[in-house]
Amino acid sequence: MDNAVGANPSIAESDFVRAVGIFIHHCGALEFFVNGAIKAYAEDEVLASATMRSPLKWRIALLKRLLLQRSDLKDKDITDLCQRLEQMREWRNDVAHNPILSKEPNPEAEQVIAVPDPQRDGTIQTREISPTMIKEYANASRELALQLLKLVPRANTL
Repeated sequence: MDNAVGANPSIAESDFVRAVGIFIHHCGALEFFVNGAIKAYAEDEVLASATMRSPLKWRIALLKRLLLQRSDLKDKDITDLCQRLEQMREWRNDVAHNPILSKEPNPEAEQVIAVPDPQRDGTIQTREISPTMIKEYANASRELALQLLKLVPRANTL
């Protein structure tokens, strides 16, 4: 059982793994708030409920349209918010759908997330999300959630 995934206490206590978890948690909260904002501004509850199963990219675009048409927020604030939500969505996909690797074959080695990046010539480059970057992602996702709630307080309900 000592070789089971998660059995190694040095991995379980890793700041990197903790930051990944915090980031993914914040992204879940952001998605909840996007859904709440759509429901708050949509006039058709059936349509609003149906969109909750749509890809997040589509829901962000819908939220932007709803806020531009039905809120008193400045267009620039809405555009900036939705651009940041889209960036966060991309980061979340990179983090959630790619492996965490160690730089060296020992449990204390630096960990990174390896993201394949296909090139036009058919080759694949790998870019890394470092511990510093994932902590920045976690902080940025928290700040974005707070900004969304400040701009759209009704986003906090479903």
